[in-house]
Amino acid sequence: MLAEVLCLLDMIVNSFAYTISTKPVDRYTRPEFTGDGPMAINAGRHPILESLHTDFVPNNIFLSEASNMVLVMGPNMSGKSTYLQQICLIVILAQVGCYVPAQFASLRVVDRIFTRIGTGDNVENNS
Repeated sequence: MLAEVLCLLDMIVNSFAYTISTKPVDRYTRPEFTGDGPMAINAGRHPILESLHTDFVPNNIFLSEASNMVLVMGPNMSGKSTYLQQICLIVILAQVGCYVPAQFASLRVVDRIFTRIGTGDNVENNS
């Protein structure tokens, strides 16, 4: 079981390293980690979808002690699930040591991520 997990992690990191090597250097940044500061991502992008769509719109997020939760609302097909996936992927990539698809990222080390995404959503089918 551990070998399978390590193999999967190695595959993800190596495929992400390839993705970064084919992109302009200024599109990815080294994340900063703070012990107790806010989580701030400026112009964050979904690492997979930006490769598939040239018109992907970057998003920002700011979470602090005073405001530590985000309620994402909008009409169907407006990008709510993509936004949540993008934030989760940026946090995970940063914690495994990768550069992240953003202009700036200041994060805390986390031990869990809570999100609620509909089961019918599929990044590969753009839904």
